[in-house]
Amino acid sequence: MITLSSKGFSLIEVLVSVFVLMLGVMTSMSLHLTALHSTQQSSMQTKAMHLAVELAESMRANLITISEQATTAQNNEDCERVTTPCVEQRLSSDEMSHWLQRVSLELPEGQARICQDAAPWDAGSGQLSWECAPAESTTQGPWVIKIGWHDKMDKHASAHATPKLALTVQPSQP
Repeated sequence: MITLSSKGFSLIEVLVSVFVLMLGVMTSMSLHLTALHSTQQSSMQTKAMHLAVELAESMRANLITISEQATTAQNNEDCERVTTPCVEQRLSSDEMSHWLQRVSLELPEGQARICQDAAPWDAGSGQLSWECAPAESTTQGPWVIKIGWHDKMDKHASAHATPKLALTVQPSQP
């Protein structure tokens, strides 16, 4: 009778050990997927920061004259292909158009907005906002470069990407 009670015990031990091993493998896979997502997000943040810094340097060097209309309008004429020389305003518009194209190509559904914004952070929603809040004083608020893209893990899934980066710029004064 002693031998009958021990039958099947080794099978239970094997099943428990397989279950524990499976749990360990699944945890390892979960950690690996989280690391991949973090790496991807870090890469997107780095690309966005490089794009924003590039535009900020052009703004400070007065290579690009910023206006609210120039940040959204796409220029149909390319300064590199026209026979007449580019005037400063058209050259700035052309540079902005090329920069906006790079944002949309380098980031998944990338969008950008450059505006004077006194409060880029929306405390109510706890995230950056595309809207530009006017400055309370008579002087305009600082220029802010806002860049956003779609993320698979976005909590607020919508038709528009939420801004994920905002860089404040003080362009040089003429």
